[in-house]
Amino acid sequence: GQQLWSERFDRTMADVFAVQDEIARHIALRVRGLVNGEELQRLARPQTTAAAYEYYLRGRQDLVPMTRSSLARSADLFRQAIECDSHYGPAFAGLATVHATLYEWFGSNQADLAGAEDASRRALDEAPELAEAHMARGCALAVSCRYEEAAKAFEDAIARNPQFFDSYYYYGRTACAAGDIERSAELFRQASEVRLEDCQSPMLMAQSLQMLGRNDEARAASRAGVRRAERMPAHYRDAQGEWLKLARENLQG
Repeated sequence: GQQLWSERFDRTMADVFAVQDEIARHIALRVRGLVNGEELQRLARPQTTAAAYEYYLRGRQDLVPMTRSSLARSADLFRQAIECDSHYGPAFAGLATVHATLYEWFGSNQADLAGAEDASRRALDEAPELAEAHMARGCALAVSCRYEEAAKAFEDAIARNPQFFDSYYYYGRTACAAGDIERSAELFRQASEVRLEDCQSPMLMAQSLQMLGRNDEARAASRAGVRRAERMPAHYRDAQGEWLKLARENLQG
C-alpha cells in the first residue's frame, strides 16, 4: 500500500529484454532488504510453482510487523506454500523463523521450539545453498541457547548473501542474548544499513549502545528509529507502538 519507487523510461524497443533487465536492476536496488537478493534472482528463473512463490512472499510480508497475529498469518501462508511445493526450502526457512520468533516473544511454547528445529533442518536439507536457510537455522539454535552454533549459522548466511537483512537482525538479537553487547550493536547497525526503512534495528542498536554507556550514539540511533517509524505505513507503525514508546523514552532520558 505504499509507493516505494517510480521512474520514467524512454527507450527504443529494439531489445525489449535489455530494457526489462535495466528496470529490474533499478527495482532491485530500491527494494534491497525487503526482498533478499536471492529471491530477486528467482523472479527471472522461478524454481517452484507460482502459487507457492506467492504464498511465500505474502508470508514474508506478514513477518515484518512481528505481532502475534501477523506471525500466525505468516505461518499459515508458509504452510500453504509448502502444500503447493513440499520441497520449497524458502518456505520451510520462513516457517522456522516464525516458530523461533513466537517462542522467543510469545510464551516459550515447546511446540514452537520443536517447530523451529524441524523446519530449519528441513530448509537446509532442501536448500543448503540458500542464505535464508542458514539464517533460519541460526534462529532455531539461538532460541535453544546454542549461541556459538547459532553464530556460525548466521555467519554462513551472511557469507552467502551480505544483503539479507534478517541475518544481521536475528544475529544481533542472538549476540545480545549471549551477552556480546558490542557485537550486537554492530550487527544492528549493519541491519539498519541493509534495510533503510526498518525502524527496529536502529532502536535495538540504541539499546545496545546505552548498555555500553555510549549515550550520545544511543540517542542518535533512537532518533533515527523514530524518524523511520514515523515514515512507515500506519498499519506497520501501529505494530511498532512499544518500540516507539521505548525509543522516545530513551530520547527524553
